[in-house]
Amino acid sequence: MTEQEVKYILSRIAAAYPRFEITENIVEVWVEHLSEMPFEPVKRRLKNHIIEHAFPPSIAEIAVKPKPKNEFFEKIKKWEEEARASRRKSGC
Repeated sequence: MTEQEVKYILSRIAAAYPRFEITENIVEVWVEHLSEMPFEPVKRRLKNHIIEHAFPPSIAEIAVKPKPKNEFFEKIKKWEEEARASRRKSGC
């Protein structure tokens, strides 16, 4: 997420929660943490938060963490390819 996108998120929070103040320090902290997250999913989580909660969100409440890469299927494909290659070499 870009700094401009983080500022958009913060402006939406401030618009929905009038007592939420945006300071330079808040922008800095939110940019630091949200910059590694995808904008659209965070925006959707914020929208849901605004609908469901009376108080502004913390970073953790709207955070979208990337799913860890599942290498299991890649390993299976590699093993299958190695098995096929081994069978071809042995003439099976």
